[in-house]
Amino acid sequence: GIGVERDDAKGLDWLTVAAIQGLDLAQYNLGVAYRDGSRLVKSDLEAAKWFKRASDQGLIQAKLNLGNLYLNGAGVEQDDEKAFQLFKDSAGQGMVEADANLGLAYLYGWGVGRNKWQAIHWLRKASDQGDLQAQVEVSRYLFLDYEWLDDWILFWIADPGRSVAFNIGDKIGKSLIFIGLPYFFYRRIQKGK
Repeated sequence: GIGVERDDAKGLDWLTVAAIQGLDLAQYNLGVAYRDGSRLVKSDLEAAKWFKRASDQGLIQAKLNLGNLYLNGAGVEQDDEKAFQLFKDSAGQGMVEADANLGLAYLYGWGVGRNKWQAIHWLRKASDQGDLQAQVEVSRYLFLDYEWLDDWILFWIADPGRSVAFNIGDKIGKSLIFIGLPYFFYRRIQKGK
């Protein structure tokens, strides 16, 4: 409805024409419309088709969204390895969700062997960009049962400017330090027994 009277049907017709002609952003936007069911009948199958076309042209957002469909088996056969590859292709290019998804893939072994260092690297990168899910995952990962990260816990507590605890809010940050620091020393004592 910018400069003309709003007409969803006509807008989607033009978007479809552009997508068929190969415009990657039109293909991506058509995929989003089908995935979300906005002004169209919701169809993960059609969403996957259009995301794939845009992804094949190298559009990062399309790779990320197609990876999510593969991860969840929505519109495509569930395939963790394809999801991982798409997350890997889209990470490190300024898309916070791509960095977070790659970190989660390494953390949980979605389509790749679990790799704690890669998980922390990508989750920390997404966390530093403000991704709340990544901040929660890094906090959970650092403050629970991962003894190999004792030094990282102390580093993050000693460096509140980069601490995930402080990135997710002062009150929560103080709670995480209140829980995390004693837990760190508890683990040290248990290791000594």
